[in-house]
Order: sequence, then C-alpha cells, then structure tokens
Amino acid sequence: MNEIIQAVDSPQDINHIAGRLRQIALHKELTPSAVMELFERWADSLRGGELDTIPGVPFLRLWLRRGTLQPILERELGRESLNGGWRKDGHARLRTFPLGTVGHWPAGNIEIQPVLSMTCALLGGNGCLVRVPSGLVSPTRQFMEKLQAIDTAGNLLERISLISFDHTRDDLQEAMARNVDGAMIWGGAQAV
Repeated sequence: MNEIIQAVDSPQDINHIAGRLRQIALHKELTPSAVMELFERWADSLRGGELDTIPGVPFLRLWLRRGTLQPILERELGRESLNGGWRKDGHARLRTFPLGTVGHWPAGNIEIQPVLSMTCALLGGNGCLVRVPSGLVSPTRQFMEKLQAIDTAGNLLERISLISFDHTRDDLQEAMARNVDGAMIWGGAQAV
C-alpha cells in the first residue's frame, strides 16, 4: 500500500483496483482466526498522541479484540469457521467463503466508520474497497499507519484499498457500485 488513501479520478482506476482485490480474496485464503490475531495487535497499537483525541477510538479498540469478535463468529458461523473448517448442519456440510470485493461507503460524520466497516468484510476474507469521505482522511490515515506497522506481511493490507473522490462524482460512485460483489452503505436514504 504505497499511498494509504489513493485519490482516484477515473472509472478505470476503480475497475482495476476492484479486480485486483477480488483476485486476492478469491485465490488467497485468510482465516478469521488469522484476521483476529492481526486485529488484536492493531487494537493494542491504537493509543497515544492524536489517536486518543479521535472520537470512537476506545470503542474501536474494544471491537477489534478477539474476545469481542470470536464469540460472535462462533455463534453465527460455528467454531469450525474460525480456521476455515467445515461444519455439519443436518445432512449438509457448510463452510464460509469470501464474496470477493466488498465496497464500503461510510458516513462522513463518524471518524472510525471507514475502519469499522471494513473489519466485517475482512473477517470473511474479502477484499475491501473503501471510499473515504474527505473529512475522514486524516483519522483514517492514522489508523491505517498503525496497521501498516503491525501487518508487515501485508495479509490484511493487500486486501484493502482506500480511495478518495468527491461525493458528487456520480461516474465514480457508479463505477464503484458496478465493480463490487457486496456493499456496506452507511447513512440514511439519501446515502443509499
């Protein structure tokens, strides 16, 4: 991840980014357990300096803890899912698989939302294409710098693309919507 938040100006940029994320998600397995291990270390790094003044950081640190996420995953997907295993449900055998690239449109008034939104998709092994609202570029950059410091192998970072463009660019909004396999849209009816 050269530039943490990349400014995009063409639908072709978005096509390329979404395709790269999809290839990684669908061809390179990442278990929820491995994701939670990195999340735990990321949570530990989110303190001190300017981070302590960003609203929502204490919640984000708690959310990223294995003790918070593992019980949810076990309840919803079964204990076997933590390491990518199969579980039996009656006569069927079930296993989770990534969807591909998940697009994220966080609200512009919640500082932790770009990161919070993508954590859910990353737990499923998906790629994350996140449009960072202009007012959240600075805090999002700070969070991602901490992730860069702990994810030295790039296991999460290679699945994340943070992009920025003016919200009035309908061509870029449409390109993003066309190129993702799932979406997390935060906000009211106008945002959707």
